[in-house]
Amino acid sequence: MNAKTRHVVSLKPDYKSLTIEEKVDELGELRAALQPLINAQKELEKDVKADGRTEINGSKYRATVSFSERATVAWKKIAEKLGASKQIIIGNTSKSKVTSLRVTALPKS
Repeated sequence: MNAKTRHVVSLKPDYKSLTIEEKVDELGELRAALQPLINAQKELEKDVKADGRTEINGSKYRATVSFSERATVAWKKIAEKLGASKQIIIGNTSKSKVTSLRVTALPKS
């Protein structure tokens, strides 16, 4: 296999039969295979948005670009400026647990 050839991950494999280590390897291969597509998508989206038109028809697809403004209220800063104590701010702040997963390629041996 040359340097540009990658393992192709099956879209319907029997993941239940894999060990957890094999699942990690499959996940890494899948992410590696997807990354060039994600990068190409981002580059194309940037070019389409930069064109300035709101509708662009290709031969198979139509792109519709909308422009909007998003407002975000900094409630914590407002509460502090209005004299709310840190206890009140903390008491009205919700927290949730997040589980993250990072997969990186192992060095080739």
